[in-house]
Amino acid sequence: MQILGRVISLLLHPFLSPLYGILLFQWINPRTVNSFWPLNHYIPLFILTCLIPGAGWAIGHQLRFNKPSKKKKTNTILSYLFFILALILLIAGPFPLPFSPEINYFFMGLIIAFLTYLAVFLLGYSIDHHLVGAGNLLAFLIFISLFFAVGLTEVIACILFLTGLLASFRIYLTKTGYAGILIGWLIGISAQLTTLKLWI
Repeated sequence: MQILGRVISLLLHPFLSPLYGILLFQWINPRTVNSFWPLNHYIPLFILTCLIPGAGWAIGHQLRFNKPSKKKKTNTILSYLFFILALILLIAGPFPLPFSPEINYFFMGLIIAFLTYLAVFLLGYSIDHHLVGAGNLLAFLIFISLFFAVGLTEVIACILFLTGLLASFRIYLTKTGYAGILIGWLIGISAQLTTLKLWI
């Protein structure tokens, strides 16, 4: 059970949210349904949003290990700062990836969500970052279904099921309370709502 929970947590990690969001958008968007990105577009995206934040986590973990008296989890702070910086660079930086405006708004929602998460985290409250990512992805999926007037009831139901499964495993693995799970999920949804009027 614990191994399955860790696998689910890894597959639904927030660092993978940009990749999943782009794949869902390209699958639903009638303008791109027959023109998916080539592999060489996904590689820099994966490096920026997964490998570099992962390196930040490793650096922070080492710093925390060397200074065990520190109360704050330096690895979490560094990894999400790197993740937010990567999203900012993807929106405004010199990376020639052909993002649609809708994807940029999705990234903006992720930035708002994880800045909020870090602020709450630094205040000493425990919320689950996996559910922040899941809430973002669910809200974005609903918004693009409205934007393109595409019925996605089955897909949304599947995402809700996976979110419930993820929440159950996060409670089991991390002992996070129901409040931390729910607040994280609502932060993710609310962050996407802040960008809604910009593109729908």
